Amino acid sequence: MWSTVIFGLAHASNLISEGPGAFVQVLVTIAAGYFFYLIRRRSGGIWLPMLVHGLWDFSLVSAGVVPGKSYPLVIVAILTMIGLVVLLLVRRHHIEPVDRPAAV
Repeated sequence: MWSTVIFGLAHASNLISEGPGAFVQVLVTIAAGYFFYLIRRRSGGIWLPMLVHGLWDFSLVSAGVVPGKSYPLVIVAILTMIGLVVLLLVRRHHIEPVDRPAAV
């Protein structure tokens, strides 16, 4: 989890060029990183989180292709990501390993 926080904070440098709006980017990056981590834990591999990450980035990049034109599917992608993050945070105890005391 701490690696996702550090990665998200690395995006804080965008505060210089983009202003306070980049703060949301930092929070979304932290949440997305944790989401991708949980996908990796659950799937046991790297391919599924890579695919989801690629689709996520594609949806974000696609939003800025034509300036002044809105793409409603981008909002659907963002709302889906928020919903999945909330769902995973609520159910993460089923995904995360449980720390158990060592047998004596």
